[in-house]
Amino acid sequence: MSGKATKSDLAVEFIKPGSPEAEAVERVLLKEVERPKYLPSHIAEKAKAAGFPTFNMHDHTKLSEQLDARNPAKGYGVSVAKAWYWYENWLEKVLEKLNEGWVRQPKV
Repeated sequence: MSGKATKSDLAVEFIKPGSPEAEAVERVLLKEVERPKYLPSHIAEKAKAAGFPTFNMHDHTKLSEQLDARNPAKGYGVSVAKAWYWYENWLEKVLEKLNEGWVRQPKV
């Protein structure tokens, strides 16, 4: 025996709604549904705090355009009440690109 669960080791248990067991399961399943969101200015501030003092809102806009970051399929952010909010994974991507040496391309 390998100690790993296999499909044959799985079981289904039905729990009566409203029971203490159901409440415990609901707490676990609903935990951390709302992801933290950041305005573009917050992303720029965090990039500056991470050691990129010249990174500004214009740079943020250019990087997001270059990476097509507002494409919903990429999962970097969400539009809420006509404002775009970025998720933590976008901040991580920005910092990754800055660490790789990203610089804004001049206009042609």
